[in-house]
Amino acid sequence: MPDNMALIEERLKLYMINLWSRSYYMGTLGNMSKEVVERYIANQRTTKSNADHLSKENSALRH
Repeated sequence: MPDNMALIEERLKLYMINLWSRSYYMGTLGNMSKEVVERYIANQRTTKSNADHLSKENSALRH
């Protein structure tokens, strides 16, 4: 039986990897205009870009 459990766990790991993505379900945003959603997405990209830049700067300062 332990071999079967290991197989099940391995399959679950594979499915979980493929289950989640960096996408969003638009229905959860509520009643918003397309422009508001586009602005939100653009701001998320900018925020991530700024965070990545700061992380690189901090890493360079530590070394």
